[in-house]
Amino acid sequence: SSVTYAWHAHEGIPGGDSTELCTVAVLFPWAIAHPPGYPLAVLLGATSLQVFHLAAPVWPACRAVTIGMSATPAGVANSLLAALAWSHAGRDVEVEARALIAATAAAIFGCSSLTWQYATQAEVFSLNN
Repeated sequence: SSVTYAWHAHEGIPGGDSTELCTVAVLFPWAIAHPPGYPLAVLLGATSLQVFHLAAPVWPACRAVTIGMSATPAGVANSLLAALAWSHAGRDVEVEARALIAATAAAIFGCSSLTWQYATQAEVFSLNN
C-alpha cells in the first residue's frame, strides 16, 4: 500500500492546509504550522523531505512530504491485513481463504475515498482519523 500511495501522491501544490504543511516541512525548524501546530505531521514531512532530498536533490518538496505522511494510512492498511489474517488462524478456514479475506478487507479500507484522499495529499487527517 505504501508503494501505491507513493505512486499516486499529489504532484503539485495542493490546497488548504496541505500547502501550509509542505511549506512548514521545507522551512523546518524555523516555521510553525497554525494551531495546534501538528508536530507529528510536520516531523514526518520534514524527515521524508530530508530522505528524498538525499536521494535526489530536485525531488518535489510537497510530493516528498505527502509520501512521508502517507506512512500512517499505509501502516493501518497493512496492520488490518495482518490482524485479519491472524484472526482466522486455527479455525476451519484454509490459508488461501484467510489471505483472500484479509487482502480484500485491507484493499477496501486502503482504497476507500477518504483514506485514499488523505494518503495521497499532505493532510493531518490521516494521523487523526
